[in-house]
Amino acid sequence: MKKFFYAVICLLLPAVASAQMIVGGTIDFSANTSKNSSYYEGNESLGKSPTRFSFGIAPKVGYVIENKWEVGAKLNLHSYQETRFVTLLDEERKNPKAFKDMKTYNFKWSIQPYTRWSAVEVKGFGLWIEGMVSLGSTIGTKT
Repeated sequence: MKKFFYAVICLLLPAVASAQMIVGGTIDFSANTSKNSSYYEGNESLGKSPTRFSFGIAPKVGYVIENKWEVGAKLNLHSYQETRFVTLLDEERKNPKAFKDMKTYNFKWSIQPYTRWSAVEVKGFGLWIEGMVSLGSTIGTKT
């Protein structure tokens, strides 16, 4: 496997040596919640929709090769917490007997190597064709 990576690096090294480097990425943040009420068989049920808080960062690095090709990679790191308001019903499943908050924590990561080709460019605007592979995983816990 090491020999394969060394061969790829040796093949790309001359092209990358004369390339322009591109650095970018994204940062995202969101939070939302709402309350609702409903009537079921004459009983009013007050509850909350899931509360969700998320944060993510995705740095990106690429190289422009010969003004037509770009190669690079993006690293996505995304974390979110979700709180659900759960109603526990009695044995007859009609009346609520207790309420509980259930929290879920998740962390997602992925690595996305990509290549891009400039198909058409007219007066500063261009059309690119891009191919990407995403490799990653999600780790989650419930309380």
